[in-house]
Amino acid sequence: MASARPTNVLHVLSPVLSIGVGALTNLATSNPTVSLIVALLVLGLGYTGVEFLRNRSEAAGSGKKIFQVPLRTDWVERPAEIREVLRALRLSDKNSPVALTAGVHGAGGFGKSVLANAVCYDSEVRKRFDAVKWVTVGRDRTGPKLIELINEVAAAFGASRSSFSDPEQAGQHLGQVLDDAGRVLLVIDDVWTADQLVPFLQGAPRCTRLITTRNPKVLPRGAVPVRVDQMGPEVSRELLLRGDLRLSQGQIAELLDLTGEWPLLLAIVNSALLRRVRRGARATDAAADIIERMSVGGPTSLDVRDAAARDTAVRISIEHGLETLDGTDRVRFLELGVFEEDAEVPIALVAALWRMSGEEAESLCEKLDGLSLLSSYSAGAVSIHDVVRGYIRHTLGHAAIAATNERFVEAVRTGSSGWWELPEENTYLWRHLAHHLAGAGLTAELDELVCDARWVAAKLVRFGPSAVEADLAWSAAPLAGELAGIIAQSAHVFAEVEERATVLASLAHRLHASPDLAKKVLDLLREEGEPRLESLLPPPDLPDPALIRTLHGHLGLVKGVAFAPGGQWLVSAGFDGIRFWDADGGLVKEVDAAAGATGLAMAPDGTWMVTSHTGGEVRLWNADGTLRREITAHRRPWPWGGGWINVIAMAPDGSWFATGSQSGAVALWNGDGDHLRTLQVFGRRVSRRAHHVERIVISADSTRMTVIGRREARTWRVADGRPVGDPSPDEAVYTAAGGPWGAVGLTAGWRLAWQAGGVARTADVEGRPHGVLVSPDGRWLAALIGQGIELWESDGTRRAGLRGHSAHVTGLALSPDGRLLASSGNDRTVRIWSVERALARPDAEEGHRVRDAGAVVVSRDGSRVAALTPVAVHLMDADGGRREHIDLLEAEPYEGLRALFGDAAAADLPALDRHVAWVLCANYGPTRAGLSLLTSKSPLKFRLFDEETTTLAMAPDDTWFATLDAEGFVRVRGSDGRVRHRFKSRQRPRYTDIEGCDCLTIAPRGDRLATTENGRVHLWRPDGARLATLRTRSSHLQDVVISPDLSVVAAFGSGSMAKRTLWGLVWARRDVNVIRVWYDGKIVGDLRGHRAGTSSIALSPSGRLLASTGDEGVLLVSEVLTLDPVAAIRVDDRLSDCAWLPDGSGLFAVGAAGVYRFALRDHDGSRGP
Repeated sequence: MASARPTNVLHVLSPVLSIGVGALTNLATSNPTVSLIVALLVLGLGYTGVEFLRNRSEAAGSGKKIFQVPLRTDWVERPAEIREVLRALRLSDKNSPVALTAGVHGAGGFGKSVLANAVCYDSEVRKRFDAVKWVTVGRDRTGPKLIELINEVAAAFGASRSSFSDPEQAGQHLGQVLDDAGRVLLVIDDVWTADQLVPFLQGAPRCTRLITTRNPKVLPRGAVPVRVDQMGPEVSRELLLRGDLRLSQGQIAELLDLTGEWPLLLAIVNSALLRRVRRGARATDAAADIIERMSVGGPTSLDVRDAAARDTAVRISIEHGLETLDGTDRVRFLELGVFEEDAEVPIALVAALWRMSGEEAESLCEKLDGLSLLSSYSAGAVSIHDVVRGYIRHTLGHAAIAATNERFVEAVRTGSSGWWELPEENTYLWRHLAHHLAGAGLTAELDELVCDARWVAAKLVRFGPSAVEADLAWSAAPLAGELAGIIAQSAHVFAEVEERATVLASLAHRLHASPDLAKKVLDLLREEGEPRLESLLPPPDLPDPALIRTLHGHLGLVKGVAFAPGGQWLVSAGFDGIRFWDADGGLVKEVDAAAGATGLAMAPDGTWMVTSHTGGEVRLWNADGTLRREITAHRRPWPWGGGWINVIAMAPDGSWFATGSQSGAVALWNGDGDHLRTLQVFGRRVSRRAHHVERIVISADSTRMTVIGRREARTWRVADGRPVGDPSPDEAVYTAAGGPWGAVGLTAGWRLAWQAGGVARTADVEGRPHGVLVSPDGRWLAALIGQGIELWESDGTRRAGLRGHSAHVTGLALSPDGRLLASSGNDRTVRIWSVERALARPDAEEGHRVRDAGAVVVSRDGSRVAALTPVAVHLMDADGGRREHIDLLEAEPYEGLRALFGDAAAADLPALDRHVAWVLCANYGPTRAGLSLLTSKSPLKFRLFDEETTTLAMAPDDTWFATLDAEGFVRVRGSDGRVRHRFKSRQRPRYTDIEGCDCLTIAPRGDRLATTENGRVHLWRPDGARLATLRTRSSHLQDVVISPDLSVVAAFGSGSMAKRTLWGLVWARRDVNVIRVWYDGKIVGDLRGHRAGTSSIALSPSGRLLASTGDEGVLLVSEVLTLDPVAAIRVDDRLSDCAWLPDGSGLFAVGAAGVYRFALRDHDGSRGP
């Protein structure tokens, strides 16, 4: 890849620059000013050199030329057309592809592919491009087959397999890959429809596309067309006489008329002439015979615009060529029509179909290639031109095609073994076996195969979800349809997961609704001797029934979404720009933004929209995505406020809009982007979040607006910019008066309040909503809370919330017909929901659902588990039964704990601030079945025993506990709260300014404490005696765990490290997020098992296994002494914590979606250690 070389350059130059800076600084002078100047000059020169080499490296690509173009030897020189194509490639904009189009709509065989092939081999092209890649699409390549083809192209450039279920999303991934590959020429051959072409046009501005199609209407606007028509007389004559044929001028003219100068027919006629000449006939006699046959069976002069005439000419030409073969060979040629279009078929499979040896098959293929009846032929494979294939299939008929397919299937059947045991090198059968089973009419075998766990697992691991979907599309069985839906909805779960055992375990997890199929997948793992993680509870991450589709076109956080007034398209804005989507969720257009978008608002008439950006810019856009105007006033000093724009709101009449910034200022603009006025609503202290503008609510008549901050709300008249009334403290308003539900607001006790039909209504919420949407007909209300969308009907009836986003939901929009909801989120997705399905589901168990869990704790006997969320403690039996929850948002949340678990459960702990989202954890005592203490695992802090406590840990026997405060002091207290020991754990200033980032851990036997400081782990006795200090690569450690026998210590964190070199003061910063493991005080190694960052670690009771969770949804179990992976599983969630069962038989994990329980099983079905 192109990015590899700059990294190597930096690695080489970094020590050189370090030595240079240090040496020159020491040699220069003792004057610190001169030393600093010299050092800066050297650094500047070094940086310039690095950037120069980086640019050269990017321009040169990866240094390894990629040239994957089939070699065609059947072409003649067409210099005029080649020059025209080369000129188009030189002059065209990279974003405007060059297209070779047929002169006749729908016609093939004009030599477009041959001409493109010749262009690829031109010396100028091979010098100009770092990579040339050829891809053939074909008539039948759609849906999963097209995704599979796109993935193959990406894999050619070293990319990992993608798991998209939509071709355009796969195309987005391909665009990113091509963008990193330097200067690329991508040849997209034989395109039939626009839907086939669009995925290959996504992104990659440095990539040049060369398209061949017989249908110019599929080309995008701006494409540079090169018309490929009948060849000119001279070139046609050359092709006809290739092989040094000598014909009379009259015969040449007549044959050119009969073939219409159509390259395909000319090649067939030329091959037939050469064949007869080699058998001893005179060229003129052979030409006379061909002229007679073509004149009798077809028109005397071929009009290539006439489809019927073309078909007749093809039939006559092919049949004439076949006359040189005996009857058996003719039949064998027709049998080639059962193979997939444009597929390269290995000679070995052709030999199996023909029931002959490989040498005999190669000999016959050479004959057919000599007759120009094959599109390509090499020593290993053959393919057939689609025009010739069309003739074959028409000639054979349906019954003969079915019989030939059946005979082929029987010929390649591998005895008693199943199809899933096919050799890995037999790629054609792996990809196209379902096609042949369907073509043979073997419906029962097809239905059984595509739903067989062994076949599905093998194809999923090797080819990805799109290949499995392609197989399932051939079957009409209900199970195949159900399985296809599961694979499509779960495709993203398998992205970038390459380990077979992990893929199969994740597949079994997603197949929970089909237990028989899930069991077969797990049995397959057991038979193969693979340890596995098996899901024991109903997975909380399964797709929401109301979810229609997930749009994956964004690469950054998505901050807003809006429907067009007609509902034909929608638009989303995020940190990576703006995306336009069609009604079916296909990506239509992407617009890059120089600064990340923080908000989006659509004008009521849909003709324009406005976005706000991180740098303080405001941009106005036309509906087609063209920039209308950019406003930079928010980047100026006061009174505009400057800085990040938090919110943007459009007036209902579309005449003006408002933007609110972090500084507490609100700016008003008219529809043309002219500045009207700025209101300093809150104070100007940007560092205080209380002054941020969080929401702007505009009245229905567009004359007033209410600006809501963190602590207060103020209403202003728009006309004169004057406030209305006094500020309202602690008020949260979401909609303006005059709407269907009046002014929806948040009252004390965390209740939404509104007026519906003249009746006051309230609804309890599980957190502070950051947005509310009311349907135009007033039937329902949707509130954005955390990572979900909660729904209520007008009478206060709560419906099942919408769950699917794995990060904060940032925006919500309703389609004009009221049928669809679109939501945007910080998980980089846009999700489309069905309103009808959402409202049809009751929510009887809402209070018992675990959402946004941050920690999990298992009781000592393993019978109970506690999952803790920002608003509640959820308790449940280990088998998922008997659930309870304690609301932490009540006025006295700990009174409920006393009632359930005794006074010790809440002793001396203060009430929580209702405006702070706390992440809590719990410890179970040995003598009670419930909670003994609630502690904070958040960097936020609360007051405990008159000290600012940031971390608290409980001893295993409940006789003492320890606290760590913001100053780094550890206090060991008895159960009565009295301090037994006090010592300072921090030895030097912290690199990070994050408050309360230090960790405190007590060993399972209670005889050791561990604290962290600036990437170091300090081990202590409870009396304060320090035993050891362990170093890590992180500056901010997030957790430390200790094995029961004290031999193993593991820690993980993130941050940047600074290093001082021997010869100079050069700081090398690097982001790290690894798990470091020590055994008996010695470093075992660093574990890098999570692509998106580690979120928690846990040691098994035996200390032999280390479990870790990651933000990408992977739960990984590794050997402690070797760091080798034992088992892993991926869920559709951001996992935040995990905990082992006391007997080490499995784990609990929690995330945004809820609680998971996994059993760790080894190859013989027993439980793990």
